[in-house]
Amino acid sequence: MRKGLIFLIITTVLLYPGKSRAAEILTVNPTPIPLEAPEIINPLRGYYKWGGQERIDREVVPSVDAYKRYIWRDLESSENTYDFSILENDITDAASRGQKYWFAVRDLTGSSTISGPDYLKDPKYGMWLSGSTYIPDWNNTFYRQRAAALIATLGRKYNNDHRVSAVEVRMYGIWGEWSVSGIDYTKTPIKNAGYCQNSLCDSNHRIIAPPNGSQTLRSIIDDHVSAFPNKQLIVMGGGSRVSDAIMYAMSLKPPKVKYPIGWRNDCLGLILYSNTNLYYDHFSEVATRPQWAMNTYTNNAPDSLQINRWKTAPVIVEYCRTEPGMRETKTGSNIPVFQLAQQQVRQFHVSLVGNGNISTFSSFSSQEQTDAILAGKLAGCRFVLNQVSLPQNLNVNSSFTVNSSWSNVGVAPAYEAWDVFYQLKNTSGVVVWEGKSNFDLRSLMPSTNTTSASDTFSLPQGFASGTYKLYLIVKSVNSHRNKPLALAIGNKQTDGSFYLGNINILSDNQPVPSPSFTLLQLKTLLQNYLSTQDNEYFPKESKVNM
Repeated sequence: MRKGLIFLIITTVLLYPGKSRAAEILTVNPTPIPLEAPEIINPLRGYYKWGGQERIDREVVPSVDAYKRYIWRDLESSENTYDFSILENDITDAASRGQKYWFAVRDLTGSSTISGPDYLKDPKYGMWLSGSTYIPDWNNTFYRQRAAALIATLGRKYNNDHRVSAVEVRMYGIWGEWSVSGIDYTKTPIKNAGYCQNSLCDSNHRIIAPPNGSQTLRSIIDDHVSAFPNKQLIVMGGGSRVSDAIMYAMSLKPPKVKYPIGWRNDCLGLILYSNTNLYYDHFSEVATRPQWAMNTYTNNAPDSLQINRWKTAPVIVEYCRTEPGMRETKTGSNIPVFQLAQQQVRQFHVSLVGNGNISTFSSFSSQEQTDAILAGKLAGCRFVLNQVSLPQNLNVNSSFTVNSSWSNVGVAPAYEAWDVFYQLKNTSGVVVWEGKSNFDLRSLMPSTNTTSASDTFSLPQGFASGTYKLYLIVKSVNSHRNKPLALAIGNKQTDGSFYLGNINILSDNQPVPSPSFTLLQLKTLLQNYLSTQDNEYFPKESKVNM
């Protein structure tokens, strides 16, 4: 009886090999790339070119994003006479390097005598001298109109320019940082009652700074929203004196804005900011102060919290004149700047870190250099394709399913749209078929867990049978980025795709190819169930094609 059963099993396998092979599954488990490996180059993550600087060598931390700030007078020489050539040249240069550009315009730098056009010096427009520096009256109606006109003109030129990825809102405060600390408003000029009807003055008719909650500050946000409806906007993290305007920006949603507004902050890696022995930690302020944790504009909706904005818009940071040996000492932790930077990148889900405003990189110690590089590597998204499985043998005109498993081991999601494609290439390396996955990488939040996706495809009629190589590639939607998204896995090809394995394509009536294996392998399988007394039926080295 047992011998007969063995004979039946062997005969079934020999006579019906297709039935045992048709459902064979190709399962691929790509090898993840560790953080210690060279940097992975992707948009909106890691280090970006800051103000024309790339302190850490571009060969070490290459970037596909660049950023710079401009002053008003360099873009408008006289009323309604605009010249954007300085900005255009920088955008063109960045594009030639494969970088997308984002920029900001400021009306007060703190180092220039006047940052706005000379025609605004007229006292009726409110500019006043503090020492040798002209300070704007941001509440003045005409001044606000001229500032809005500049931003609107920039919007008409760059709102639909795909070389520009984002615009930062900077038209208020010293250095455009939404702070007037250091300006002595007790020395502002006294104006007449007529002037104060078109501005904001105190009881003595002196010019005042825009109060928190004033329409002046919100209008600066609105000017940028109106001019750049198709761009990602970024606002300064802000302080308590401008919290109303910043939270107003956080509250804006489609269709008012196309994308939720992101935020940025200075002084990465530093707890303290010294000003007459007062120490200020804005990163912690964002996390703890009540005004940053609630938003009355949206009835305290959870998605309006600035601390959670990273889920829908990027958080961007830069250093503050960081020098070798600097440490955070105010809290007693005595932690080196770049190590604290790593903690803050993780805690605040930072996507972009400015590669500038630090000393020459070679002046830092070896450990400081290692820490600085890691701070950038930690930033942003880091996608891993954990597994792909699909039938090894595909029939023309028959559907098949590709199952995949993904994870994001970074600290932030992707904010731009990307399409995942599976491709088949012939022996010449030519793509002869591709299918777009329904999986949206923007939904993949940072997590130690994996996310599964399933896609069903079919090959077109007349597809030639044969063996093809299977690849995966992630392309920018509308080709607004000139290179595919890099995954944190091995087997990356020169075209940015990732090799997964070989697939057999069969015509409608073509039998499934059968493998060659020894009967000794079959013996091992059967011995799990049958007695060893039947060993006589298994020649030691006989081989059969099935």
